[in-house]
Amino acid sequence: MVLAFDAALDYVLDLIGLGSEFGGRFERSLKLYIKALVLKEVCKVSLRYAEVLSPAYFCARIPKPTIHYWGLY
Repeated sequence: MVLAFDAALDYVLDLIGLGSEFGGRFERSLKLYIKALVLKEVCKVSLRYAEVLSPAYFCARIPKPTIHYWGLY
């Protein structure tokens, strides 16, 4: 289910123009941060648990403050 969800989310982010080529001052791609936020909201987990899940799903640790920051917008 997660792979299908990830593919669908990639498709939507590409449609709105948020591909991996999006520049800026981010350590990782903006797409990865949005995926982490969406995973947190869809699974209805805490920030701490989302941080723990991030290496399993994205092969990169996304810190709690980063997920929280993107959730404010």
